[in-house]
Amino acid sequence: MYKKYILSSIRFLSRKLGYTAINIVGLSVGIAISVLLFIYVFDELTYDSFQENKNQIHLVARDGCRDGEHYNTGSTSPPTANALIQDFPEIENVTRVVNWYAEGRYMKYNNELVPNLKFIGVDSTFFDIFTVDFLHGNPKTALTEPNTIVITESTVKKFFETNNPIGEVIQTLAGSEFTITGVVKDYPENSHIQFDILFSTYTVKSFADPRGWFNHSLYTYIKLKQNANADELESKLPDFAKKQLGPIIQQAIGQSYDEFFSDGDYYSFFLEPLSDIHLGTLIDDNNEGKKSFVHILGLVGILVLFLACINYINLATAMASTRQLEIGVKKTFGVHKKQLTKQFIGEAILVSFISMSFGMLIIEGLLPYFNNIINKSYEIDYFINPYIIPGLILFSIVIGVLSGLYPGLVMSSYNAVSILGGKVGISSKNKKNWFRNILVITQFAICIGIMIFTITINQQIKYILNRDLGIDKEQILVLHMIGGLGEDRSIFKENLLRDPAIKNFSYVNSTPYRHFNEQGHHVLGRPDDQIPYFHTFWADYDIIETLDIEIIQGRALSEEYSEDRYGLIINEAAAKQIGEENPMDIKFDILPSPLEDTAIFSVKGVFKNFHFASLHNGIEGMAIYPVKGMEWYSDYAMIKLSSGNIPETVKEIKKQFNDLTSNYPFQYSFLDEDFNNLYQKEIRAKKLLFISTLVAIFIATLGLIGLASFIINKKTKEIGIRKAMGASPLDIAKSLIKQFSVWIIIANLISWPVAYYFVNKWLNNFAYHVEISWVVFALVAIITLLVAVLTISFHTYIASTKNPVDTLRYE
Repeated sequence: MYKKYILSSIRFLSRKLGYTAINIVGLSVGIAISVLLFIYVFDELTYDSFQENKNQIHLVARDGCRDGEHYNTGSTSPPTANALIQDFPEIENVTRVVNWYAEGRYMKYNNELVPNLKFIGVDSTFFDIFTVDFLHGNPKTALTEPNTIVITESTVKKFFETNNPIGEVIQTLAGSEFTITGVVKDYPENSHIQFDILFSTYTVKSFADPRGWFNHSLYTYIKLKQNANADELESKLPDFAKKQLGPIIQQAIGQSYDEFFSDGDYYSFFLEPLSDIHLGTLIDDNNEGKKSFVHILGLVGILVLFLACINYINLATAMASTRQLEIGVKKTFGVHKKQLTKQFIGEAILVSFISMSFGMLIIEGLLPYFNNIINKSYEIDYFINPYIIPGLILFSIVIGVLSGLYPGLVMSSYNAVSILGGKVGISSKNKKNWFRNILVITQFAICIGIMIFTITINQQIKYILNRDLGIDKEQILVLHMIGGLGEDRSIFKENLLRDPAIKNFSYVNSTPYRHFNEQGHHVLGRPDDQIPYFHTFWADYDIIETLDIEIIQGRALSEEYSEDRYGLIINEAAAKQIGEENPMDIKFDILPSPLEDTAIFSVKGVFKNFHFASLHNGIEGMAIYPVKGMEWYSDYAMIKLSSGNIPETVKEIKKQFNDLTSNYPFQYSFLDEDFNNLYQKEIRAKKLLFISTLVAIFIATLGLIGLASFIINKKTKEIGIRKAMGASPLDIAKSLIKQFSVWIIIANLISWPVAYYFVNKWLNNFAYHVEISWVVFALVAIITLLVAVLTISFHTYIASTKNPVDTLRYE
């Protein structure tokens, strides 16, 4: 019996090739895009899931309020780890991670340089908490001594011909030596901790200082005992902070912990589960909104697939009238309703399997471009991963059942007498078609929502990239790795400034759109507990001209004034935070590292606020200190170029650099590129949403074309009569356009408030953002109406151009 049903379905699908093609194309494209989005979303949501102890691992993070400003951050101080394991028996183990060089560092062996190695520091207990597979060495002793390192298998191949380099020594560019004590397998890409080399934290001597509670320079992870409750432990952490910091505050300023934090400020800890770290902002402080994006893209994947299923449902129920005779005859011969329902579900599963096959072909073609957009390297291992093929089969069956269930129930519910008597139709006034009308409205409501979100994201990104940042970021070359210049930094600068193609030059410890340390300052004469924190920027006196920073009060630092060796300038936000009537009266006697608190620095000027970090956050306080006399503290050179031949100028800079360095890499970027890199996740999400929008519109239009074509074909006789009576094609199209336009208008009214809510929620991730404009909503409404009108008009025009004699014979 099932064989008859299958053959019957195949015969029907082969006779109705247009209907079949629309269903298969719509489902194939929907499956392809949704599967690609699901791959990305699944990867993002399962970061660190390979860890054997994943449910017991937590990041110890800080929660506090300073000068009325609340903050959450994942950085903690070196003594935190030991204090935690001593105070809380429910903690099985603890480890610290130092991410100073997580973005990449050069290392050398026998004068051969290897660039961009992720070089992070960990305690020896790292291997007791995190899952790491050792190939050579002992995890218990590998990092128990200073200047020891564990390297990955792929890193070994970059340095050595042997697979077991235990005991070999590699160096930093500055000459620091590290002995290899272990080799491990490469770490999975879906871990928030990435490394090529692990160095022992015993290498950093300052970490041993038990007083360094305000040196927030690393990350602390704990592994709870099997039955320990994280919530209970977290409730004890405020008292833990008071116990540890109270004596230090009392000794430093003569105040108790409660007195120090009596004005509403506080300092505490909380626990972040391992599974939440990757999409959070505690470690990556430019990660705002990423979690929302992942959820949005997952939702878009579901909606695109839903659109394709709606297409099938709409067309299958619309096609019911063409199968009246088939259904009526089968019912007359005793075929039960359940059997017919199964037949139509089976037919949908057959279409789903065919669509899945084509969809996977589309995925294979798109995967390289998809990887390029999201900067990943996904592969689909059909025969290596035992879950993929069964998963695709199950996915196809689920899609088929979802798509075929309603049409099967509708078509099998018709009474045989009504069917054979010709009383079953597909008019929108037919009570059995109300569900299909709702689906058409839902389909366009989804498209409208995705379009509004995509257009708004595009507007926000344009706004960010073109916003006046308060400095000139154009044509500024940022030279990295300047340590190789050594004592020749001044010579290098003088040589370059002789070149008319170079307008300004400044050595700096960091650059805008990179990290600036936030450190405490104490205003001379104020109570000891008032220590505002500012971001510290160390730079040459030339920094004002290099970045075109505007001084709004006082003056810039200058070589002309000898006292400026102990001077600094602050931005408007810092001046406001301090609250002094005349900022030029401000003197600091507690200073940021690496200065010793033996000098007093005076404010010489106030500069206009400029954006030195992501626009996700507002502008915070900044102090610019002179790097004069501390040139060793500068890690970058910022070189302002003229608008001439930039490639030639870069070539000349490289030549001058290589003349003064020995086997040192010439590595550079441009400041505007650094700024744009802050928004890569938004740019990637925009591209994915744009593609998804096009696919959603394509699928909805495809369904509309199929449905409109079918309705018009059913009205061929009516169209012929109207034309014979003198009606124009426009007159003939009006009634259908009105019907579909009403659906589109309803879809817009449903989608607008939902889209507004989610768009507004996403925009709140930015301190500076565009306003939600009614123009976007109106534009999307016009676009969707045009799509419907043009589709209906085209099909009506084709039908109305036929000879009335032929059309009146049609039925």
